[in-house]
Amino acid sequence: MYKGGKLTFLLADHHGTSTTRITNDATQTITRRKTTIFGGPRGTQPDNWIGDKGFVGGTKDPDIKECE
Repeated sequence: MYKGGKLTFLLADHHGTSTTRITNDATQTITRRKTTIFGGPRGTQPDNWIGDKGFVGGTKDPDIKECE
């Protein structure tokens, strides 16, 4: 993904859910986000995740609340 003049690589699992982000700069920072088997957030989530894709590659809707 290319955004704001920066190139970032998003790695997805076999269902299309992005789980790993690698920045293409001097630090090459690796950030991971984990989900439950039905796509809910698991553990501490990164607050600066790039993109609007969520579980199975679907577009995340900010108006929908997660079930607890």
